[in-house]
Amino acid sequence: MSFAGRLRGVPILGSSAFAAVGKRVFPRADVAVQRATGGRFSLSGAVGILRMPDVYTRIQCSSKMITMGALPALIALVVGEGPVSVFGSRALLVAVLLLVINPVASHALARAAYKTRVPMWSGAVADRVADRRRSGQ
Repeated sequence: MSFAGRLRGVPILGSSAFAAVGKRVFPRADVAVQRATGGRFSLSGAVGILRMPDVYTRIQCSSKMITMGALPALIALVVGEGPVSVFGSRALLVAVLLLVINPVASHALARAAYKTRVPMWSGAVADRVADRRRSGQ
């Protein structure tokens, strides 16, 4: 008996995220678009981390990559599996935690870098915190 014959009647994990056409299985269009969007943001963020000149702009790129790269992928998982499923509910929890924790963590990293006097890129336009300290505000 072939492998496919032994699996008849056995549900495939994540089968709700796929539309069966004949014997071939294709991802649903909305799930595929969300996954592709997340992949594009992740790729652009990774390129940005490599190309940016200082730690502050790299923090911005990594924050964008985490938020806009992971959230569409998590949304695709929720749409594909359903929000009440084991995977869907966990994906929703992770998405909410990312939305709350990522900005706080990025701010903490940038603030720690600034307080330890990590130099800004020489082409940076303004340092408003230093300007306020000089003016006595």
